Amino acid sequence: MPTSYANITFRDDDGLFDPTSVVLSDPDGDYGVKLNSDDSVIVADYSVTAVAMTKLATGRYQQAFTSTAGAEYTAYVEVVIGGESYWIPRIITATPAVSTVAGAGQTFSDIYTDVGEYLYATRSLSADQKVVAKRLTNSGYRDLLGSADWSCLHPAATLGIWPTVTATVTISTVTLTYTPTVAVPSIFLPSMVGHTVVFTVTGTSYTISSVTSSTVAVLTASAADEGATAAFTITADGNYTLPSDFLYLEAGPLLHAPDVGLAPLWAAGVGDILARRASSTAGGEAMRYGVRPLEFTTTQGQLFEIMLWPTPGTARTLHVQYRSEPAAMTSDDEYPVGGRTLGLAIRAFGLKAAEWLKTQTYGPMAKEADVQLAKALRVDGRQRSSAPIPITDGPQGGPPRTPVDWTEGITIS
Repeated sequence: MPTSYANITFRDDDGLFDPTSVVLSDPDGDYGVKLNSDDSVIVADYSVTAVAMTKLATGRYQQAFTSTAGAEYTAYVEVVIGGESYWIPRIITATPAVSTVAGAGQTFSDIYTDVGEYLYATRSLSADQKVVAKRLTNSGYRDLLGSADWSCLHPAATLGIWPTVTATVTISTVTLTYTPTVAVPSIFLPSMVGHTVVFTVTGTSYTISSVTSSTVAVLTASAADEGATAAFTITADGNYTLPSDFLYLEAGPLLHAPDVGLAPLWAAGVGDILARRASSTAGGEAMRYGVRPLEFTTTQGQLFEIMLWPTPGTARTLHVQYRSEPAAMTSDDEYPVGGRTLGLAIRAFGLKAAEWLKTQTYGPMAKEADVQLAKALRVDGRQRSSAPIPITDGPQGGPPRTPVDWTEGITIS
């Protein structure tokens, strides 16, 4: 089933701006998004969900919902500006979902089942046979990724920068769940992994193991002793955890999200960042950054963090282009990196690994791996030649903004 989106943008004579609130709600408070054929509610009214639309950037908001290809929907956005409420409707027709085979290649289970069939002459693999097939597939996966500096290993991610956060959450052993409000729709960011939460009443500290959504975080130890609900604080220290597949940053400055009017951040050594912090307690907008490894743990592996100076006192978003080191595949329905560019090559390299295990020689499967590697390299070369200029080369240009009155400039699609 496809995913459709309700998007809205706010612009006035001074450019993009944020209203007081932006939520999905029709004038009668019955729904946020409904299916027109039978008026069934697809996204509940904000008064029921208390989940505001996701802010993509200043003046730009979005809400995703699962739809049926060809079906027609009505979305209502309720906006509050200057104390006045406005309701903006729009008819949305869902387009067909992009084929996962055409768009992303084969899943882990697709590939390891082919590998298992080569070894065991069956596609109905036993549990033990799956273990071997998965291991060989990941062996071929790593072999292929190490055979070239593929363009897909240089992603540009966004990094959420957060000030000190204080909130009340519901506690279920190691899981913290935050209930969104209009003023604060979310509190957790992936860059909080490895940081400490301190509960207000007991003063007990816990470490964040993972962030599963903007309202749910998982701790490394149970916080059940804190009670069913409790208030806590995550104190901003200017350090933010980088993505788990981070290997190193690409050269150049870090850029803020568009339309915030802030200068790029320039690289500095970790020692320089620590020296600047030691000589000043002031916060503000970050100007320098450094990268260092976090202390290794067997539960989280080797993570890295980015250090900023000064420590930001306002939530920001940074664009970070880096060299990634993908983890081994584990879930049946996950895709390997590279999409269609590397899909057949990954399969061929998995079969090559299986061939060696089965025959102790490199024969037809190894030859096929060489053929698929050559094809993947040709495609990857074309992708590199047509790729956009990396964001780390400096601020990028864009279309000129044409300020209009917000009542005419609101759009939803």
